[in-house]
Formats: sequence, structure tokens, C-alpha cells
Amino acid sequence: MSATLDTELLYNYFSKGFRNLCGKLEIGGHAYSIEDTYLDDDVENYVQASVAKAVAIHRSEAIGDILVFLTGQEEIDLAINELNQKLVNNKPYKALPLHGKLFEDEIKDIFEKIPNKRIDNIESFQWLEPPCASNLQEANQTLIWLNALDDQDKLTDLGQNMAHLSIDPKLTAMLYKAKELQCLSQILIIAGMLTVSQNIWWRGKGHEAKRMAIAARRNFSHESGDHMTLLIVYWQWRDFGDDKKKEQYDWCRNHFVNAKSLKLANDFIEEISKQMDHEMTIDKDLNQDLIHRILQCLTAGFFQHLAVSNGPLRAGYRVISAFSSTSTKPLIARVSQMSALSINDQMPQYILYNELVNLNGINYITTLSKLDPDWLHSVSQQWQDTVQISCLHRIAYESFTFTEFTVAVIRAVVGKRNCKLNMINEAIQGVIEANYNDTELTIWCQKSNLDSAKKTIKDMAEKEKQKLSDEQEEIQIVGRTRIVMGNGGECKMILVENEFIRIILG
Repeated sequence: MSATLDTELLYNYFSKGFRNLCGKLEIGGHAYSIEDTYLDDDVENYVQASVAKAVAIHRSEAIGDILVFLTGQEEIDLAINELNQKLVNNKPYKALPLHGKLFEDEIKDIFEKIPNKRIDNIESFQWLEPPCASNLQEANQTLIWLNALDDQDKLTDLGQNMAHLSIDPKLTAMLYKAKELQCLSQILIIAGMLTVSQNIWWRGKGHEAKRMAIAARRNFSHESGDHMTLLIVYWQWRDFGDDKKKEQYDWCRNHFVNAKSLKLANDFIEEISKQMDHEMTIDKDLNQDLIHRILQCLTAGFFQHLAVSNGPLRAGYRVISAFSSTSTKPLIARVSQMSALSINDQMPQYILYNELVNLNGINYITTLSKLDPDWLHSVSQQWQDTVQISCLHRIAYESFTFTEFTVAVIRAVVGKRNCKLNMINEAIQGVIEANYNDTELTIWCQKSNLDSAKKTIKDMAEKEKQKLSDEQEEIQIVGRTRIVMGNGGECKMILVENEFIRIILG
């Protein structure tokens, strides 16, 4: 009996209908006799000792299997290499690894092929521990939208490919679109990098290290977003080749990139390219046509991860979900400051993201790229109808910038330390942002509200102008130097230390 087996779970599952009649449930199996044999003395290298014992059994005993337990993948690989050297001229044998990081082809060598059986009605399947019904429905619907299931819930050709690759279905949809658009090598790299995207970067310790990490990341960033940035990172890492491990490691350290994550991504790329019978090529010519094809492939896989801009970067994005379209409160998520879009000070109206995460109660979307909404017309029509793609432009925020106001008027409108911003945002049903350096006041809101929002801001500005015309205000600028603002925010005079325009006697 396994020490981790949940006997109560199995009892509840198998004893339905006869629980009151059965006090004991037993699952039989074939038992094997085990004989313990110990070495007389301790050994310096137990891997070599294990190999030597396996070789001795192989040469002296009848045909059978020998199972050797070691502590991890590294020792297993060492043991297999040594076995191959010792048994190179001996009778036929197979030395197979068995650990958690095996590729699919390696696993097939170990286990017998499972009979080709299927479950046609997954909702009525008798699960040992049934998943949440809503999660099951969402998963099924997602596969339909990805064209993995037909209207009879049977696997399509693409669905068969998804089952064969055994990776995230979104990645498979992306890969087979890339095969069609002739950019499979690039998309394989991006897919591999997405599997480790949360662990690619590290920021170092200390203020200076973090500053250098941000600078290094800025050098990689691509204007289209994070997916192309990940592609560029991989290309530069691969420039060293497999025979320059130290140079690769040093490059990762100098550029604040996680070397282990890149190795895992590379393993994924090699495995999936092998399964798809594709020979990888490295072509760094990122022309506009290729970039568009790559982004179209991302759309084919991740169109359900769509978000629409709320205006300025600080306002985040509205996540478009087909499974929460009836919700009255939209899901808003922020963009990481380390995203390529943030680094390049870009805020595309529409983006695709890799993951939605919640950190300390705040939603964030990670690994973003800008999206041409026209590309969405090539994906599932049923999904388009569900999220009302034709109405996306109605919820997308548009902007208008006022340039006719003085700094004093802008300050008066938004209040000291921007204390009126929340009130204004509610009034215009959007977002407002002040730029004192360029003397601009910008508003973002849905197109249907834009004219009303512009009128609201103009009315507020006129009211503040009138107040300013009736008073003078000293505004400190540097040290004890002040400017005196008068009528309409006009600068009346500049006061330096020990200069005053009023004296208050106590």
C-alpha cells in the first residue's frame, strides 16, 4: 500500500451502493518477493557501486529488468553513461532514465503504449475527484474556440495535434498557425520562452544592481511588446552555441537573465521541434512583415487573452473575458513597469497577454504585445459573438489633450497634489492626467463620453480661471523664490528671499 494513497477517497468511490454491506475494501495486485542484500563495507562512490552491481546482475542472471534508485537526474545520467561504457560489447540491453524531466519520446521507451480509448461525454465521466463543473465547461468551451473540438465534441485535426504534443493548447494553436504562415522557428522560440516567462529576469540586490537590470532589460525591449523581446533574448543567448557554456553563463549574469530558465526553454524548443519534425533555423531579420506574421500567430493561440486600454499606463487595461461578460464590474489589470511596453512608454489600445496574476490583491497582466484588432476576425466566430468583438471600439478609450490652459489653471483644476483627480475621473467616467512640463491636460474616456468629458473639463477650467482673476497666489518654485499668479493665472512678479507683497501684523 502506498504511503500517499488516499484510502478514504478510494473507499468512497468504489463502495457506492454497497457501503452498508461492506466494511472493508481491498484492491488486489501481484506481489513480488524482495530480498535485501547489503554491502559489507561503505563505498566512496555509490553511483559507481550501483553501476557495478547492475552490470554483475546483467551478466550473471536471466533476462529481466534491473531498477536502480539514485538521487536525481544528474546521477542517473552519469550512471547511464558509465553503463554504456562497461557494456559496450556485451549482450543486448537498454539503459533508460526515469525521472521527472523526461521528454515524451523518452517516456514512450519506458512504458507500454496505452490503448487508444477515448471519453466521449466528459461531463458524465465518473471522476475519482470531479473537477468544478464550471471549470470543466470553460475548458471544453476554450477547446471549441481553439478549433480543437468540433460541434460533436470530437477532436479535430488540430485537436489531435494538441493531444500529441501534450502542451498548453494555446501554444499548440499558435505553433500550427506558425507552420501555416512560415515562421515556425520564431514561434517555437517564443513558445519555449513563454513556458518560463515568469522566471526569465532577475533584478539583483541593491539599488545599483536593480538600476543595471532595468538598463539591461531596456536594451532588449522591442516596440511591439514582450513576446518579440523574449525572442531577441533567446537569439542573443544562442549566439554562443552549445560549446561555450561558460560564455553563455557569463552573458546571462551580465544581462540579469536567468540561465536555468533559458536552458529549460531551449529543452522545450528542441523537444517540440523534434515532435513536429521541424529543423530549427535562426534568422534575425525582423522585418515588418515577419513581425506581423508572428503577432498573428500569437493571436491564433491567445486571442482569449485580450485586454483594452483604459488610457494612461497607470490606469491599466480592461480584461475582456468571454466567461465574465455578464459582470457589471469590469476586470482591470495593471501593466508591470518592467514590460517592454512600459519601458518604451507605449499604451496600445489593444493587447494580448500571457498571464493574469493577482499580487497582494492587485491584478497584473504579464508578457504583453500590441494587437491589430483586425486579426481577431480570423479566430472563432462563436468567440467573437460572445465577447462582441464588433463593439470593442465602444469600450476602448480615446484621448483628447487641452493645450490652451496655463500651469496655474491646470493646478487649480486637478487640485493641490492632484487631490481632485478621483472626483474628476468619476465626473468624466474616464481618466485625467496633468503634464506641467508641456502645459497639457489630457483626458481619456470612451468615445461616447468624450464630448461630454471635454465640456466638463472646459467648464471646470473656466470656473478656476474666474477664481484666479479675483485673487493673487504665491507659488513656491525653488528655495524661497516664489511666483505671484494673478488674473487668469498670469505671472505678475517673481519674489526672491526677503521680498514680500503683504505684511501681516500680529
